[in-house]
Amino acid sequence: MKKIFLALSLLLLSNSSFAQIAVDTLKLTYEHLKLKNGLEVILQPDDKFSEVSIEFWIRTGSKDESSQKYGLAHFFEHVTPYGLRNNEEKLKFLNENFYNGSNAQTKKDYTRYNLKVKPKGIDLALQYTAERIKAKPYDIKEKKIEQERVRVLKEIKRNSVNPFWSIEGGMALEKATYGKDHPYGHSGYGTIENNKKFEINDFRKWFSDYVYPENIILIVVGKFDPVETEELIKFYFDDIPASAGKENKEISFPKNINEYAKVKTKSDENYLNLVWVIPGWGSPEDASFRLLANILDERLENKKKNFSIIKNANSSKLLNIHKETGQFGVYASFSSLKDSISTEHFLTVTIDELVNNGVTDAELSRAKQKNILKISKMEKNIGFQNSRSELLGESLIFKNDPDFYFFRLKRQINLDKNEVNKLTKKWLSKLNSKILFIAK
Repeated sequence: MKKIFLALSLLLLSNSSFAQIAVDTLKLTYEHLKLKNGLEVILQPDDKFSEVSIEFWIRTGSKDESSQKYGLAHFFEHVTPYGLRNNEEKLKFLNENFYNGSNAQTKKDYTRYNLKVKPKGIDLALQYTAERIKAKPYDIKEKKIEQERVRVLKEIKRNSVNPFWSIEGGMALEKATYGKDHPYGHSGYGTIENNKKFEINDFRKWFSDYVYPENIILIVVGKFDPVETEELIKFYFDDIPASAGKENKEISFPKNINEYAKVKTKSDENYLNLVWVIPGWGSPEDASFRLLANILDERLENKKKNFSIIKNANSSKLLNIHKETGQFGVYASFSSLKDSISTEHFLTVTIDELVNNGVTDAELSRAKQKNILKISKMEKNIGFQNSRSELLGESLIFKNDPDFYFFRLKRQINLDKNEVNKLTKKWLSKLNSKILFIAK
């Protein structure tokens, strides 16, 4: 078992004096192992929880789609065969006695599936999960595809009122950040047309290409016996045959994009977005940009009080860092389209002030505190998003090191304002793209 214990200190500005605050709550104990077929496993037991969260992550996502198949990875997430397909009695018993929830998510670099159960249900839950991975391409059926097509299209329609999640808005933002031909340069939903015409062979090929043990991580977090669970995992997962599968795409750093786009959305307000392409997850710049987003959130919130036309303004919602590169940005929403020039001035002045004058010690301290609190909340949660599973899974997926979230946090705590200001000048002085979301 590997133990991680980090005692982090942070200087906070309060009542015009500095106070030292020790943060020593981030402690995880986990086991990281690899089965003979190449499947990686992370076991993270903690008896203070009342349930077990079981996830498997596939090292593939929307970045692996061809331009004719945008949206396939997300649709595949919906049609991935379930476990216990041929044992309705066991499946019913699992659902009625142990089931506490499930979910799934498709990102650019990975797809993840979550199942939460009561501790006594871990045996059945692991069997269920193993059977999803053991499935064959022919286990994907036409009937299931058409059922999920209805759900996928409803999901897209439901989220279309959020301009960042809409088909049009998402595609425009990603294209303006990374370029239309870059693997990251499109949204996870793809296009409506593609989602209407995906065929059974598209999903079966995706399964054959990417669902194989060497491409998968199994994560078990919560209340369970690690010795017994390891034996169960070997029993259910060891016999999955190893397969070469298809290698994931190599991602290059995109050229700097300077684009202006207008997109009609179904939102009630207009949004102006300024975006920059930045280095990827776990890079030296990664730690600083997360702090800069917190600082800009604070500045934008304070600054908009003097601009009656601005409804909302934010940076962290446009911070999306993927394995090889990421997106940094600011946005503001406003009601009347005639105010777009004033809104752009509001955003560009805020960025110019950051680039030219830098951040203050007080701002940097508050940004660090905010990030510590965020990681602390994730560490206390074994649910789906914003959880321990993400702390461990993303660290392993992106840096081949389950500890990396905590190492990055330690790096953030040691950053001084000169380092942050140098990075700000280097990256945010470059040309950026501008995307205007036009309200319905």
